[in-house]
Amino acid sequence: MLFRMRLQTFIIILIALLVQPVSAAPSPDFDESGAVDFTDFLLLVSAFGSREGQERYDAKYDLNGDGEIGFGDFLLFVNDFGRTVEFLRNATTYQQFVKAKEYGTEPILPDFSYSGYHYFNKPVPDVTHPIFNVTDYGAIPNDDVSDQPAIVRAIAAAEENGRGIVFFPPGEFLVNTDADKNDEGYNESIYVRSSNIVLRGSGSRTGGTIIRMVNHMTRGPEGSDLPPMFLFRPVSFARSTLARITERAERETFWITVEDASRLSVGQWIWVSVNTNEEEAINEFIAPVLSTSGLRELFEVGLNIREEHSIAEIQGNRVRLNEPLRTHVNHAYDWRVQSLPHLEEVGVEDISFHGSFFESFVHHAKNGIHDSGWKLLSFNRCVNSWVRRVSFMHVSRGLGVTASAAVSVYQVTIAGNKGHYAMKSQGSYGIWFGLAEDIAGMAPYSTVPLIDGPSNTRAIPGQHHGVGMSHSSTGNVIYRFDMAPNQPLDIHKTDPCYANLYDCVNNGRLSGSSGSGVPPHHLRHLVFWNFNHGGDVKRYNFWEGGLKFLHPIIVGFHGNRATFKKIYLEILESNGRAVDPESLFEAQLELRLGTLPAWVKNLRTEWEMIRNTPLTISDNKTSG
Repeated sequence: MLFRMRLQTFIIILIALLVQPVSAAPSPDFDESGAVDFTDFLLLVSAFGSREGQERYDAKYDLNGDGEIGFGDFLLFVNDFGRTVEFLRNATTYQQFVKAKEYGTEPILPDFSYSGYHYFNKPVPDVTHPIFNVTDYGAIPNDDVSDQPAIVRAIAAAEENGRGIVFFPPGEFLVNTDADKNDEGYNESIYVRSSNIVLRGSGSRTGGTIIRMVNHMTRGPEGSDLPPMFLFRPVSFARSTLARITERAERETFWITVEDASRLSVGQWIWVSVNTNEEEAINEFIAPVLSTSGLRELFEVGLNIREEHSIAEIQGNRVRLNEPLRTHVNHAYDWRVQSLPHLEEVGVEDISFHGSFFESFVHHAKNGIHDSGWKLLSFNRCVNSWVRRVSFMHVSRGLGVTASAAVSVYQVTIAGNKGHYAMKSQGSYGIWFGLAEDIAGMAPYSTVPLIDGPSNTRAIPGQHHGVGMSHSSTGNVIYRFDMAPNQPLDIHKTDPCYANLYDCVNNGRLSGSSGSGVPPHHLRHLVFWNFNHGGDVKRYNFWEGGLKFLHPIIVGFHGNRATFKKIYLEILESNGRAVDPESLFEAQLELRLGTLPAWVKNLRTEWEMIRNTPLTISDNKTSG
């Protein structure tokens, strides 16, 4: 009996160790020379006696993490003096994830390998659908006549065929000219309303295909936000309730139980959602927040949580999903399964989209044209789809992905005149933004002065907001994205997001999120993994003040030095030094698949070749 009790105690302790937050100590190799030597000793002495909050204090010298650089840190340093160290340290946080997967316990980290086209179980295809060349429908490149009617006819023909490649040969094609306004004087989007349609050009760099939007979109009767030029969206997109969830389900698991599964089927795409303003429900989502001060509006408005999922298996009233839940599902708060009308297997590739936005950008202070008038491409309710080898030039907004899932966006450049934002996921699950760069506002592709706001202050290069998310987006991955130096993130507080990853991102800073709605900006499990900090922010505080991220996880933060208020973090590991694995996404994908596919590795090589090919510089045409 005594042996059994000791065994049970041991198991409980083991599980607790597997799931508790971890915070690894900084390395005593302060100058990252590979050895703990006299130079490191002098650096420690320079900060000795300082406390957290003082100018001389730097967390990298606080080896015991007590908020003061003192004798305890000196003893730890002496213990390692003379040793050699590896630059990349094995991340304890990732080892906890591996062990949790092995033992079937709840991991701290979400499994971000469930993102992108078919969750990287296979590569994005080079489809061989029938080709509908826009020149066969009346488009003529490099003239001054609108090609929009021909493009619309080519898309219609491909849709009528059931699948197709709408092909653009090399040259410049014009859309949204003066001749393209409807009878009411408004500009209209070019729609793709069917699955298995791909817009394919002849390259997004010099010598390729340019689609140039001559005029900005005009405000239509449906709302204040201006529509995009190209919009992928099904004809019918209303959702209806299919079933109610009747049992609790835990985050990072795959099964839900419903009262009646008769309206569900294997392969079906659904929303798992809840809309609640119950205080107990909201407290569950924001736990373990130390204080609810500043969150009064959240309890008044409530939370709208929704995840896009596909059904893998049905056993009676139990439903297995293809992808993990990103949050706990408490059936007491009326969680539902809803329909998700969608397009699938749609894509855009090898095209350079050019706006004609040549004014100095003013954020939310001038007119809707600056914020959304030059918006070239949007996906709405699209699954297992892609945008690749694409560039955007002189746009207010690059790419928007809304209410979608399992979409890969990669090898993308944002350039030309500075505008509103680069790329964004809105209310989507598992969007993979990889291998991309934001060089807007930088020469030689922009000659417009970088002026931001009515005060005419010098603006930061890059779009006003970097790549980001809003509206309850979850499971999204920002992978090896090169932000502009000191460019802010874009995580809006309109329906807070949760469980998202910034993986091996270069430059940028971890502040600047904003938007309409109520705080917080992001709920649990926002992960920054090996973020190469290019910002000038010296200290981050993720709860007090305007910016509210709920206990983010920060591992391998390096580049420009910064400290964090630790009580507002779930994990801070290896601040000031990158960790191993270098990419969390790659490591988790390799763990799930058993090996990292060669084609995934090749994407990086392809990207370096693409980005080293010059873009085509547009002229300042503004009407047509």
